[in-house]
Amino acid sequence: MSRDANAAETAVVTNRHSTDLGAALTGLAVGAIAILAIVLGIVRLTNASFAAHKEGAAAEHAPAGTHGPAGAEQPAGTTPPAATSPPPGTTPH
Repeated sequence: MSRDANAAETAVVTNRHSTDLGAALTGLAVGAIAILAIVLGIVRLTNASFAAHKEGAAAEHAPAGTHGPAGAEQPAGTTPPAATSPPPGTTPH
């Protein structure tokens, strides 16, 4: 081959750019969906775990009626909470 033919062939080869834009975008979309699915799965498992803790904690609390709003009647056999005085240097409103 002549020198000009080699130069022309080299120019043609270097001007060809193989882009895989479709594959890259597909990988990006599949990756984003996979990460979203993993995160949602973790959130659901965490919520389910804390729901079980919340139900267990509710069962451990005292029965209803032993703790009421301020001024409510106290159940028989209990003493009302002691009145507290304001910290020194403050005036009650």
